[in-house]
Amino acid sequence: MLHRLHLALSFLTRLPLPQPRVTDAGEIGASQAMFPLAGLCLGLLAAALHLFVTRHLPRPVEAAGLLVLFTWMTGGFHLDGLADTADGIFSGRNDPDDILAIMKDSAIGTMGTLALLLVLLLKFSCLTSLPADLLLPALLLYPTAGRLGIVIQAKMAPYARPRGGLGKTMVDGADGRRLAGAAAATFAVAAATAGFSGIAVTATGMVYVYLITRYFIRRLGGATGDTFGFTVETAETVILLCFSLIAA
Repeated sequence: MLHRLHLALSFLTRLPLPQPRVTDAGEIGASQAMFPLAGLCLGLLAAALHLFVTRHLPRPVEAAGLLVLFTWMTGGFHLDGLADTADGIFSGRNDPDDILAIMKDSAIGTMGTLALLLVLLLKFSCLTSLPADLLLPALLLYPTAGRLGIVIQAKMAPYARPRGGLGKTMVDGADGRRLAGAAAATFAVAAATAGFSGIAVTATGMVYVYLITRYFIRRLGGATGDTFGFTVETAETVILLCFSLIAA
C-alpha cells in the first residue's frame, strides 16, 4: 500500500520524494487506487500552510498563496491538460483526429488561456469567500475528490489516441476493484472532514466527472492524459463551488 501511494505521489506530483523502486506502466496503473490519498497528502500540506503560516494574512493573499502551493506541488501538470483540452474542444473542429492533434500541440491557444484564467479565478474566488470553518475541510477534500475523477474516467472511457501514452497507462490499469477502493477512501475523507455536506459535495463532483467523461467519449472517442488533467482541475472547481454554495 505504501509503495503504491509512493508511486501515485511520484506520478501525480512534483514533491521531492525518493524515486520509487518500480516504475513500470503496470505498477503505475495499479497505483491509481491511491490517487485520492495522494490528493489528500497535497491537501494536508495546504492545510498545514493555512494553519501555521497564512491564516493571519488577508484572505485574498492567503488564497493566492495556496494556489501557488498547489501549482508548485503538481508542477502545473493538470493545468497543462486543462489548457490543451480546452484548445482542442473549443477549436470549432468536429473531427476527433483534428481535436486530438490540436490537444497534442504544445503551444497554448486562446481557449486554453481562457480556461486557465477562468478556472484559477473561480478557485481563487471560492478560497477567498469560504468561512474559516469550511476552508480547512475544502482544502483537504477538493484535491482528494479531484483525483478520484481520474480513476472514474479511466474506468469509464477507452483510450482515445491510436498510440500509447501516460493516459493509456491509466486506462489499462483501471478496474472495478481499484475504483471501489479509491471511491471508498474519498468518501471516507469527505465524511471525516465535512460530514454529510462533504459526502454531498463529493457526490456532486463525481456526477460532474461522469457527465464530462460521457462528453469526451462522444466527442473524442475516449480519454487522454490531457482530459484527465481537465477533469481534475474542473472537478476541483466544482467541489469548491459546492462548498461556496453551502456557505452562502
